[in-house]
Amino acid sequence: MAQAGDILANYIYELQRQERSIGTDFVKLINSRGGFIVLAPIKRRLFNNGTDGDGNLIGDGSYASSTLRQKKKLSLRTSHITLRWSGGWYQSMKAIPNRFGEIEVTATKQVKGGDLTNILESKYGDSILKLNPSEQENIAKIVENEILTKFENIKIPQIAFI
Repeated sequence: MAQAGDILANYIYELQRQERSIGTDFVKLINSRGGFIVLAPIKRRLFNNGTDGDGNLIGDGSYASSTLRQKKKLSLRTSHITLRWSGGWYQSMKAIPNRFGEIEVTATKQVKGGDLTNILESKYGDSILKLNPSEQENIAKIVENEILTKFENIKIPQIAFI
């Protein structure tokens, strides 16, 4: 029969093992579900609100008249700047996590003038792919729930004290 000290030591070891894996678990979670957890909120905000991660309107909020005419011909949204034309830039977005809980959002669409992200950031600022505070909070809640579930699945040992 296992001694109470051995049972507790094994339990503590399992808790410590789970704690050490939090960074790796975070990376796995974002790699597997980053499109839903990280990218979808950014794309929704850009498309629906036309705002960057700091809450500012992209540009002055309105398209140039020539762009407006082209977008109307194609039945594309014209109420505010969405940074979406063909969808290629949105589709090229990636969420890249590290084990320290940080996420870099990138987009790699190439156009005639070079890297589209660099072009857009030079025109509209580097916050276009930044997560806003609300998006960050929602991501933190999802990650926290996933990690807490792992800890909740560790069985607390039953120890009989004599």
